[in-house]
Amino acid sequence: MRILQYIPQKDATTGYGAQYLSLLNHALGKVANVDVVSTYKAFKLSIKEQRPDIVHIHACWNIAGYRVQQLTVKEHLPHLLSLHGGMQPWHLKHHFYLQKIPLLVLGQHQAITKAHAIQVDGPMEMRRMKTIHWNERLGQVDNALITKNLSADDMANQMMALYQKVIDSNAFYLMSDDEKMAEQYLLQSGLSSTTAKETTCPSLSDASWRRICLHAHDEGITDIIEKGASQLQLSPMVDVSEIDRFAPILKKNLDALATTQVFTKNPLTKASFETICSDENPSDAEKTVCQAFMNLSHELKHKTLCRRHLADLYNILRDTDYDEDKVGRMLKHLKLHAFAASLLQILHDSMGLEEGFMPFDPKNNKKTNNIIQSLHNLNIQ
Repeated sequence: MRILQYIPQKDATTGYGAQYLSLLNHALGKVANVDVVSTYKAFKLSIKEQRPDIVHIHACWNIAGYRVQQLTVKEHLPHLLSLHGGMQPWHLKHHFYLQKIPLLVLGQHQAITKAHAIQVDGPMEMRRMKTIHWNERLGQVDNALITKNLSADDMANQMMALYQKVIDSNAFYLMSDDEKMAEQYLLQSGLSSTTAKETTCPSLSDASWRRICLHAHDEGITDIIEKGASQLQLSPMVDVSEIDRFAPILKKNLDALATTQVFTKNPLTKASFETICSDENPSDAEKTVCQAFMNLSHELKHKTLCRRHLADLYNILRDTDYDEDKVGRMLKHLKLHAFAASLLQILHDSMGLEEGFMPFDPKNNKKTNNIIQSLHNLNIQ
């Protein structure tokens, strides 16, 4: 495991905190590759030269630490934040109005709430963080300097377990291009037996299978991936139910794509749908297709979309008998034709949807690229 730690210069070189961090990193160095930096510039360079598996930020009430976290999020790296008592009541009172209030406004609250996990040093800090409810993803690793019968090596092993939990909770961030391609092959094979005969899945390590299976679980496509593995005569699937993980940050809807109701609460959109249904008199199949695109648009805007819903749309387009011209007119009336055309291009590229199953021509343009970026931000390929 490659670990990148950010420790502000003062904390790294002086006081009790420096003694604790030196003890921790010496023990971690026995079981992992640890790189410690103390400036934003050095942190940025380290990410560029040696992409870590996880980032550990030891900073509270520190603007540079907040900037480091922002860069970590931008680079899609799993990370955790250690506050080292910085949110305890007696610490908050120190320079509260001159320092704490401005820093809260500038980002400390966001830093805590957005962290993939918060590492607490003991039961007292755990109780405090549970009380304020800023982040529920808490992991306790006791301090060997003050905890009886806890060696430095034991402390390091606990920290390594917490690192692994954070990594497993954000599997997509560490997926390589080959692993993403492999997941795509497995998905295509699971959706279409014809596709399975035309593709070859890259060779995968146990760690790669672990990441793919974790991501498939998070996107609601485990059953399709398992079917694809069977089609390709591969069987090293991982049971992720036994893996210790945090609750996901993205609150996705993993139910099947809704096609019998419209999610939007916008009265104008609902009225527009009712009007076009009255004008076109669509069949249930044509309503299904239109409502599928409407709900996908709604979920993308509200960041609840998962890859399962794209797979559901793939199956709807392949398995439903509908009037393509009528669906096209309905989507134009709903101002969703451009969105749908871009989505068809994405389904073609990522799942192998053939043009014969598309209601109109796909479009590969700026809007398509914007949707792809939005999907990537939702941890969807």
